Amino acid sequence: MSDLFELDLPARPESAIRHKVFFAVRPDADAAQQAHQLARTRRGLGGWITPPERLHVSLTHVASGPEIPSAVVARALDAAATIAARPFLLAFNRLATWGGKPGDRCVVLWGDEGVAGATGLQAALHGALTTAGVVRPAQAAFEPHLTLLRKQRDAPPEFIPPLRWWVREFLLIDSVHGEGRHEVLGRWTLGG
Repeated sequence: MSDLFELDLPARPESAIRHKVFFAVRPDADAAQQAHQLARTRRGLGGWITPPERLHVSLTHVASGPEIPSAVVARALDAAATIAARPFLLAFNRLATWGGKPGDRCVVLWGDEGVAGATGLQAALHGALTTAGVVRPAQAAFEPHLTLLRKQRDAPPEFIPPLRWWVREFLLIDSVHGEGRHEVLGRWTLGG
């Protein structure tokens, strides 16, 4: 029997489909399973669990709308190819609700000094995308996080045993809202 909290939403009409294109890193299979298990222990708060295959840490937004802007995506792909970064260990050690209004928050994992590699990769990507004319130079503060659950009630912050994995690649993802899927548009291996 299927788990009610893990069902995808029904497909929306074509007119309701939206794309959100962004750069991200994904947990490896072991870390994704650990994160998913952690989410299952918190689902008593309500809402729905992010499926393991869609767990990610967003780095930089590229575009969003009813269609994928192919010229912008092409420039983003070219800019990403200029990034020279080494693999890094990413570690999250805190869990809390974030964003939205009461009853409509996300449960996310945050880290302290364990997120420095993600912060460095995001800064490099943002710089390359700015140079390519894909994004504006000014940006909001970057707070690396991994969203476990959505549509949640508030929960007090807590420290957890660190969830960590080696980041060896970054991706350009098209999140197809209304269909509940991620399409990988590009993939780059971190060297060194």
